[in-house]
Amino acid sequence: MNSVSSPIITTTAARYGIYVADVMDTYTANPRNLTPSMQSTYSLAEDWCAIAYLVANDTYFLKKAALGVKPEDYVYYGVLAQSKSTPQEFILVIRGTSGFLEWVVDAHVGMVPFGSKDCGNVEGGFFQLYKSMKLLKKDEHPTAVRENAWQRIRSLLPANSQDDKLRITIVGHSLGAALACFTTLDFCTRAKLGDAVTGCFFACPRPGDADFASAFDKEVQSYTVYDYVADVVPNLPPNYPPLPTQFPPIVPSIPGPTGDSFVSLPQIYALDCNNSQAHILDNPKSNHHVLCYSAMLHYKAQADLFAWWRLLMRDGDFPLSIRGPTKCA
Repeated sequence: MNSVSSPIITTTAARYGIYVADVMDTYTANPRNLTPSMQSTYSLAEDWCAIAYLVANDTYFLKKAALGVKPEDYVYYGVLAQSKSTPQEFILVIRGTSGFLEWVVDAHVGMVPFGSKDCGNVEGGFFQLYKSMKLLKKDEHPTAVRENAWQRIRSLLPANSQDDKLRITIVGHSLGAALACFTTLDFCTRAKLGDAVTGCFFACPRPGDADFASAFDKEVQSYTVYDYVADVVPNLPPNYPPLPTQFPPIVPSIPGPTGDSFVSLPQIYALDCNNSQAHILDNPKSNHHVLCYSAMLHYKAQADLFAWWRLLMRDGDFPLSIRGPTKCA
């Protein structure tokens, strides 16, 4: 895996990873609450003020259109927040994968067009989930919202001016990183925000084909994909040979495997033994955990090892996933 320099300072990226953990822990505490209030002690709540909530339908791509989409199938995926210190700065944080239904989305390997002109094809399950995303105000109901998530996010942001420049950072981990990729590209192409947008993606699965990766790299001026070399998720979805034509797609609305190759986005900052600031327990969950990514990027983002352990234990994760600092710390 080739590694590039990142436009995002690693200390800042580490804090973004902690924000993702804050969103995930908020979801875990009450999975059915679509617009949850975050604990004031969480880092994200200390730095930012929530203004809207991102929800998506986990079973959207499994349902036939005639059956409709039930409001109770929506779950909380992230938050749009405004900086407390710099009002023109915003952040959209999208959590990673949790639960069997979301893993079904993760496991699907069909290709579908992204939609924007000359932007190639993307993974079908990720994209169906992305299309189901809605942005809600506090206690708002999903059925009351007609706009796409990116359209409503744009409507809540101030106008971009030279004197008081708008900035939005879009952060995601795992499945959330794929959703963040799609949101970032739509912000740069459809919302015409250009260099106002920065993407920060942890453990990002391969979101689409080479045409998508090329279009993304051309249109998005500032982004970084943080991948740990021992994490298997950045190498998913796998690439399969074409299925025989007599095999129908598993989900009627999404084609089956086509043989087209999934590729990673180009701007990857690879974490390995040469630059990691933390020793990580070598197992699939630890290698993929967003807090392990944060510790590897900037171990001193927390006061000591016990502080990292307390973060890991907030929703029952194994504390020894982070084993201590390396000589790079």
